[in-house]
Amino acid sequence: MGLRYACIAFLLAAFPAGGTLAAPQILAALPDADGIALACDGGLCETSLSTLCLQKDKQIPLPGQLYHPARGGQFVLRLTDAAGNTRDVPATDAVRFATERDFVSVRVSIAKGDLDALGAVSARLIVADDAALVPHPDPADPNPLTEPEITYVTISVRERAAALHGRPDTLSAQALGRLVAALRAAGDRSGDEGRRTLDRLWDATLRDTPGGRVTQDAVDTLGFCSSGADGYSLGSIRRCLGYEHSRMIRHLNAEHWQNNPGS
Repeated sequence: MGLRYACIAFLLAAFPAGGTLAAPQILAALPDADGIALACDGGLCETSLSTLCLQKDKQIPLPGQLYHPARGGQFVLRLTDAAGNTRDVPATDAVRFATERDFVSVRVSIAKGDLDALGAVSARLIVADDAALVPHPDPADPNPLTEPEITYVTISVRERAAALHGRPDTLSAQALGRLVAALRAAGDRSGDEGRRTLDRLWDATLRDTPGGRVTQDAVDTLGFCSSGADGYSLGSIRRCLGYEHSRMIRHLNAEHWQNNPGS
């Protein structure tokens, strides 16, 4: 079965007949040892994670589905204070994880007041190699996740997904995901200001990418999305890049399931 048909198969499998909603998929968060910068706007600081689905036979999560880390230490906030000093603290209950584009992207947020209370002027989210996210339980769930199931998926299945870590195509998908989050924080600028903002954010994205390089697919995707933007609108570019990021992550996920049919 080709990757295209594998993608279709797992999308169909995620919505079983009958329409009864049950626990959505457990997700793997792709690792980032250097951290993803949180952008603050008003009273909220946030970023986005690139994620993979670890359970193709479960429901695809709806936008806004809440998740929590599978285990402590998998997500850490690297805080920088006004003097430039850094320290790491666990991502506590004050950090919110919620899906934004089905299983491919999770928005991570914390109140600006909570960062202020920690003495931070900026923060980055460190994501461990084994990071996984479990959906918040629903008391009305007719088929809730069991503890043995959670343990198996977040350890054994998650370990198999590590084969995708650090590959050029994976790093490129993560880079586009970070750019989409940065564009969301930048707002809907257009014209010359939009072009300058995009160039600045793309340069920052490349600095945050190991090796500072991405695949030609990612470069071509950025060129395609920016060349077709009406008046160089960052909002249009962000939506296009979000679609392409989803495509790249789904391709990786299909490969994972092809190589691990039992997961």
